[in-house]
Amino acid sequence: MFRFRSIQALNPRTQNHLKVWLFGLVLLLIAVGAASVDSSDSASAASLETNGDTFQVVEAQDDEDDQVGSVSALDDLEPLIATAAETPEQVPEVETRRATAIPDLSAAPNPSTPSGDTLDSSEWGFWVSADQDNAANIIDGDISTAWSSSAGQARDQFLQIDLGVRQSFDRLVLAVSSDPSFGGPSNYEVFASNKPFEHGEPIASGSGSSLTIVGFEPVHARWIRIVQTDSDPDRPWSVSELVVYASDVPPPPPVVRVVPRPTTTTTTTTTTAPTTAAPTRTPTTRAPVALATARTPAIRVTTTTAPPRRTTTTTAAPRRTTTTTAPPRTTTTTVPVPVRLPIPDLSTWSFSASDTREAPVLSVDGDIETRWSSRQRQEPGQFFQVNFGTQATFDQLVLALDENDQPNDYPRGYEVYAFDNLNNIGRPIARGSGDVRTIINFEEVTAQYVRIVQTGNDDKYWWSIYELDIN
Repeated sequence: MFRFRSIQALNPRTQNHLKVWLFGLVLLLIAVGAASVDSSDSASAASLETNGDTFQVVEAQDDEDDQVGSVSALDDLEPLIATAAETPEQVPEVETRRATAIPDLSAAPNPSTPSGDTLDSSEWGFWVSADQDNAANIIDGDISTAWSSSAGQARDQFLQIDLGVRQSFDRLVLAVSSDPSFGGPSNYEVFASNKPFEHGEPIASGSGSSLTIVGFEPVHARWIRIVQTDSDPDRPWSVSELVVYASDVPPPPPVVRVVPRPTTTTTTTTTTAPTTAAPTRTPTTRAPVALATARTPAIRVTTTTAPPRRTTTTTAAPRRTTTTTAPPRTTTTTVPVPVRLPIPDLSTWSFSASDTREAPVLSVDGDIETRWSSRQRQEPGQFFQVNFGTQATFDQLVLALDENDQPNDYPRGYEVYAFDNLNNIGRPIARGSGDVRTIINFEEVTAQYVRIVQTGNDDKYWWSIYELDIN
C-alpha cells in the first residue's frame, strides 16, 4: 500500500525534481485558463511600423491607446512573424496609415527612396487649376496644410511650379496629410520645360498614393507641371508637401549670347589744294612824255620843241611757273549709331514681387482673365519686377486689367525703375498714376531689370496686373 511521505523526508535531489514538476504544473494550469478566454474580447494583434532605423511593434487594443515596444534587430522579429504565420485567423486586417509628418527620406533604408540635396523653394512661384490662394501651402513645412483641387479628381487638373531659374533635378515627392478628405493623384503625368506654356512630352507617369515618389532621368529645367490624368469624383486631389531633389548630373553648358557691338560710320574727306600759276607781267612800252608848252608872250612868240627822247622797250622775261599739289588731307569722324537690343523670349524671364501667392507669370500668359495681385490693399512699397535674363531695350510699359473682373485694381501711384545691378536701382525713369489700362512711356533705356513700385494708398482695392506688355 502506497504511503504518503513528507517532502522533507525525500532526498535533496528528489525534492528539486518535484519542485520543478509542480512549478511546471502551475504554469500549465495558468496557460489553460488564459486560453479559455474568448479571443474576440481579449486577443490583441500586432503590426509593424518603422521609426527611422528602429522597427516598432504596435499592438491593436480595444481601447484606443497603442502599446509600442522597440525592436532593435531583425532577429527579434522572427518569433512574432512565425506566430502570425501559424495563426493567420487571429491577425486582423490593419488599415494603411497615412503619413502624419514629412518623412525623413534620406534616412530610409529602402534604396529606391530619394536621397540627396533638395532644391531651395524660397523663390518658387505657383500656377494651379484651382485654389490658387493655398498653392504655397505645399512648401510651408506644415503637413497639416495643403493645396487641393477643390473638387473631385478629374482629368487635366494641374499643379505647375516655377523654380525661378533653370535647375537640375531627377526626383520629386508628393506627400499628403492624414486627413481622410485628402488624397494623392489617382494617376499623373509630370512635365519639365523651360517655357511656361510649352510642356513637351511627359518625363514620368504613374499612379499616386499618400506618399508619391516620382523618379526620372535628370533634367535641367525651370518649370515643373504635374497633371492629373484620371478621375475620382469622391475625393479631391491634394498635396500637403512637395520636395524636389537635385540631380548629381551637371547642367549643360550655358548658352553664350553674343551682343552686337555698336556699328560706326567712317567718313573720309580728301582735300586737294588748287593749282596756282605765277602771274605773268605784260611788257609795257613807255610813251614819250610831252613837255608843257610855255605861255606865249604878248609881244614875241617863241616856240621851243624838245628833241624826241630815246624810247626803250623792255620786255620782262617770263617767270617760271611751278605747280604744287598738296597731299590729301584725311579726316575721320566716328558717328555712334544707337543699337536697340531685342526683348528676349519669355523663357528667359524671371519674376519677383512683394507677394507671390498669385504667380507673377500669370501677368504674361496672354490670358486677360488671369492675373498677379498684391493680395492686400494698396500701400507704398509694393512692387513687381521682371528680370529679362540679359539686357533689353524698351521705352513703354502697358499694365492692363480685366474690365469685367476688377477694373479698380490699377495702381494709385507708381514709379518705374530700369537697371542692371540689384544693389543700385538708380532713379525712377517714369512716375504717375494708373487706370484700367495704364500706358507708361519714357525715354528709351537698355537694362536687364525693370521694376514697378506702387506708391499710392487705397483702403479697399488691391493692386493687380492681368496682362503686362513691354515694348
